[in-house]
Amino acid sequence: MGTRSIITFKSEEGILQVYKHWDGYPDTTVPELQKFLKWNGHRNDDLSYTMANYCYWHKMTNFNDQIEVYRDGKTDKEVNDFVESGNSCQHTGLGVLPNKVMNFRQASKEYNAEYFYVVDLEHKTID
Repeated sequence: MGTRSIITFKSEEGILQVYKHWDGYPDTTVPELQKFLKWNGHRNDDLSYTMANYCYWHKMTNFNDQIEVYRDGKTDKEVNDFVESGNSCQHTGLGVLPNKVMNFRQASKEYNAEYFYVVDLEHKTID
């Protein structure tokens, strides 16, 4: 079972949220979000692009990490076959939430989330 969390991206435009199924611990998720915000750079001022880019970045990062782990002791052909098989990183581990989750209590009750994060794009904070 994963350590579930809800990540809220917030700006003057509103809020968008993502459910993260795995590894929602603060010592993993906060540095991950910091790296993402740095990578996303000037697009952090647009809520919808930030959310879309986070989902892309998360999948890309996990895919690249998975390939590096798989690569150990394998030939280039074996790695290529693995990538092309579609068995690598089939799941993003993320889901865009259709309804607003307003606090940790609601996140815990409705999604079994153990952590609730708010990324404030205007103030550049992660709570």
